[in-house]
Amino acid sequence: MFNQYGKVTGHIFDYDNGVQAFGGTAAQIAAPSIFKGAVAAGGSLYETEQSIKQTVNYDYRHWFSGTQTLSADTTFYAYKNSNYLAADYQSMQLWLTPELMSADQAVQKLALPYAKGYDTLLTVTLPEGTKIMNPRPVWSLFGRPGGGIETRVYSPVTSNMYNAGPIPAGIH
Repeated sequence: MFNQYGKVTGHIFDYDNGVQAFGGTAAQIAAPSIFKGAVAAGGSLYETEQSIKQTVNYDYRHWFSGTQTLSADTTFYAYKNSNYLAADYQSMQLWLTPELMSADQAVQKLALPYAKGYDTLLTVTLPEGTKIMNPRPVWSLFGRPGGGIETRVYSPVTSNMYNAGPIPAGIH
């Protein structure tokens, strides 16, 4: 009854000779290292992709998005950590969105770099005549999906142009 199991070797393939058996054993020993190397290479490629995407998004994408000039005073929002607020923001340093949302939503929709810590809402009123980058969808970045709307300002945003306060509770 158990005769059929007498030839069980633990090998996936039967080997015709010792050279094949040696090669198969060597491959089994090497496979985990090769797999780990492939995984490391894949991780490195992912990091490189993210780095290129971030550089293009922050430094170059605005060139391809086009610009517009605001025809009326317009309110935008920026989500910040209160420990890192600046008094003034130089041109192209402040990402803005027309969407009011919770901090958790902002992290996901705006693909913000840190998962937590956003506790301050800048309500920015840009005056008529301000040149901005055409608002566009946010790319996925930092492992977050993006999809919100963002823009940048081509002139400095000074402290008299915004109010900083806590992100309102109950925003859905």
